[in-house]
Amino acid sequence: MTRDDTSGLELSRRRLLAGLGTAGVASAGAGLGTSAYFSDREEFTGNQLAAGELNMVVSYEEHYSDWSPDELEGISEEDVTMENPMDTTNFTGILGNDVGPLWVRNENVSTFQNNTEVVDESIPKPLTLDEEDPCASADAANDDPAASIDLDDVKPGDFGELTLDFALCDNPGYVWLSGGLESASENGLTEPEADDPDEEEGVVELLDEVQTRVWYDADCDNVFDQASEPVCADLIIDTSGSMEDAVYADGDPTITKAEAANEIARDIVTTTDDVDGADDGVLGPGPLGSTDNNRFAVNSFADEDTIEQPLTDDEQLVLDGLDAALASTPAGGTNVAEALTLAETSLSDCTVGNEKFAVLFTNAPSPDSTVRQNIRDAATDLKDVAGVTIKVVALDVDPTSTDADFWRDIASTPSDTYFVYQDGGTGTSSPGGDDDVRQEMAAAASAITAEITGGGTTTDGERLLFQGSLRELTEAIGPQPGLPLDPTDEPGRACYDANVRSCIGVGWYLPVDHANEIQTDSATFDIGFYTEQCRHNDGSGMPREENATSDS
Repeated sequence: MTRDDTSGLELSRRRLLAGLGTAGVASAGAGLGTSAYFSDREEFTGNQLAAGELNMVVSYEEHYSDWSPDELEGISEEDVTMENPMDTTNFTGILGNDVGPLWVRNENVSTFQNNTEVVDESIPKPLTLDEEDPCASADAANDDPAASIDLDDVKPGDFGELTLDFALCDNPGYVWLSGGLESASENGLTEPEADDPDEEEGVVELLDEVQTRVWYDADCDNVFDQASEPVCADLIIDTSGSMEDAVYADGDPTITKAEAANEIARDIVTTTDDVDGADDGVLGPGPLGSTDNNRFAVNSFADEDTIEQPLTDDEQLVLDGLDAALASTPAGGTNVAEALTLAETSLSDCTVGNEKFAVLFTNAPSPDSTVRQNIRDAATDLKDVAGVTIKVVALDVDPTSTDADFWRDIASTPSDTYFVYQDGGTGTSSPGGDDDVRQEMAAAASAITAEITGGGTTTDGERLLFQGSLRELTEAIGPQPGLPLDPTDEPGRACYDANVRSCIGVGWYLPVDHANEIQTDSATFDIGFYTEQCRHNDGSGMPREENATSDS
């Protein structure tokens, strides 16, 4: 676990309280049962109108990390980090991949969540809401005590998360996230706090330094599954003379290494176009030219390097660039080092923050030690300085050879190396000849595309509801009736259906670059839900003191 040194920044006792309430049975103030007209006719008997019910049930799960050793039980230290990892595809940012302070290796997220779950025996946890029938135990759930975040001795780098589950029973309704600041105090000044240049008299800096993020947790997994950022990928094609040799020589026709590279690269490009569900010629998910789109470039190299196609989101232009590389006159040299350096130039126009890939299609490396060292140096600069993930597709290279080990070293990780190799039918790589070679080509294209596009799914992610300081959050949910919640991202306000479980994630963290100015500060705030009936209502919300359904 990566830890920033916070010695000397001891914070006195803090208490951040979140009172979690429920909305009970709707009363006359909600507009139910107040304007009913009964009627009776001779031929229709037994008419009856009964007031409906609007009831909300809630549950929660809470996590807190203060970087204590017990959080690493069953996890390697390097699998949890406070700093944004270079390899974001293998790590999950609990509050999203663009903010701190916590990233966990993907396969260890569940274990880490279990290790950091807060269990307070003095506050019985509300009944877990059943996903299929959350209102089944509504009465029992409403009788449970409220949730409480009670934090002692918060320090810079600490992190917490509260997932709030709720469901409306009997009738649909509008829902708000409600609450607000109850109290805040500096509790005097310690000597280090008074001497801190960021200390302002009479201001509770804790409210401004604690950062929060609130989101619609669609899968209720306590993690903000952020939309995948668009990526930039440079397809680097070896056009040296050796690429005209066959990667599969026994068939009719044969498959040359150049043809295999072209086929794999084209597969990556066309699949990236399809990933948003629209085969529209745009490397989606947005319209042509959108800054939200993936973009590809094509470079070819032999004795000299050529940019066949600069970065673009136009699928056809990328495919044309690949075909231009395939049609180029084979040359004798293979200047891989210069090609990797050119990739940095090709990717320089990539939007800041977008992940960058360089996919190198080549064959066996030169045996010359100086040439190999030049390739290593160029790859190191591309990976460590430019932040580019390098993937290598090695054509007609035996995966068990030292040449294969060299390309594994050049790639960002050994698993970023893919081999297409005919072994004469006697080994394990391609014993079936043509069919297995093509399977290896398809497997390479599929694996690379999956990483570039986030697993081959749409990149919508979960919706962010709020982001800002703790002070800004309490100000957002404080005005009655609160911060409006919406089950869809369609225009206009929508109601939550009855008997459907929904989750809201509330995360907070104290950045490591804030210290003595927050010593002895404390804050108490409430957070809960408020709901109103959907029928005869536009969702604008009634003042809470006029509506007896409020119990936040």
